[in-house]
Amino acid sequence: MQVTLVYQAALNAVVASSPFLSTLSKQFAVDVIVRQAMVTTSGGTMELALIGDQDEINRAVAFLQTTGSTLTGPIVTHDHAVKPVQSNVSRGT
Repeated sequence: MQVTLVYQAALNAVVASSPFLSTLSKQFAVDVIVRQAMVTTSGGTMELALIGDQDEINRAVAFLQTTGSTLTGPIVTHDHAVKPVQSNVSRGT
């Protein structure tokens, strides 16, 4: 059964400068959605949604942790998805 799990990843400079998302999608049967990111050549953070079988996601997470990335999560699951909140931003007068 496919699930969607969202993780926050802190990347070091080596990982941030490598094609780790390409490697992830080639080596593991998971789809990756980058929900948000702030990455430079010196490192950064990403919020990644991983879609696939739970065991395969666990393998992908273990791989990311071996690269020196620090993962937090899952912060959101398919069953407990964060619902968008309507903004009350106005133009002002």
